[in-house]
Amino acid sequence: MKKISGVIHIVLDNAKIYKCKKVNEFLEKHKRIKLHYLSPYAQDINPIELFNNALKSNIRHQKAMNAEELKEYAIGFMNKKGSDKEHVKKFFDGKEVKYTKSA
Repeated sequence: MKKISGVIHIVLDNAKIYKCKKVNEFLEKHKRIKLHYLSPYAQDINPIELFNNALKSNIRHQKAMNAEELKEYAIGFMNKKGSDKEHVKKFFDGKEVKYTKSA
């Protein structure tokens, strides 16, 4: 088995969960992993937030009669769009998220 060398850079949003004790303990054991945090409220440069905005926009146009129907619309959207590689790729193509491109 080939050993991986070099640093692994991971870009994350600023959620508290990424800064908790367990994460810090893990990072202490795995010095190769470096976390980089997006600025707070930087939804326009976070591909996951861009996808979430597309989901919210789609749901706003649905006529759900109850929470279960709303949930079905959301799951349907995520299953359809989330499995469409070309659709998902578009969230990583904008100039605002060029940092997501590997060298």
